[in-house]
Amino acid sequence: MQRDACNLPSDLGQYHMAIAANLVDRLPDPEKFLRDVGKFILPGGFLVLLSPYTWLKDYTSKEKWLGGKY
Repeated sequence: MQRDACNLPSDLGQYHMAIAANLVDRLPDPEKFLRDVGKFILPGGFLVLLSPYTWLKDYTSKEKWLGGKY
């Protein structure tokens, strides 16, 4: 199954664990994904984020980058 991580369908279900590997820094709106993903995780479940955080403007506009700022 393939889905748009920034527009997940509400009927996707709930799971004990969600894994987002090499995903966050390639989304057009990573904050929206992080706000929304919790509704798909059962109480007491886990969200595993794995990312090199290699932000690129080709995927995510600079104002949407997450993390430290200079």
